[in-house]
Amino acid sequence: MECPECGGEFEEKQIVHSECHEMNFYVFKNTPAWVCSQCCAEYLQPEVTKKIDYLINNHIKPEKYEKIPVYSL
Repeated sequence: MECPECGGEFEEKQIVHSECHEMNFYVFKNTPAWVCSQCCAEYLQPEVTKKIDYLINNHIKPEKYEKIPVYSL
């Protein structure tokens, strides 16, 4: 596959994906993704985003909780 941003080639990798949903921050380890070898753009397959949505929307208990620092600028 060719990256639409830079024309580089995609490689299948495991990444750490994060997202914010309704003022909550979620981290997903070992997320399968296509990553551009040139610009590092990341793309998730539809089945991966569906699984993420399911975990968030159904309040599935996470493996663990971590504290994150919050700053005001």
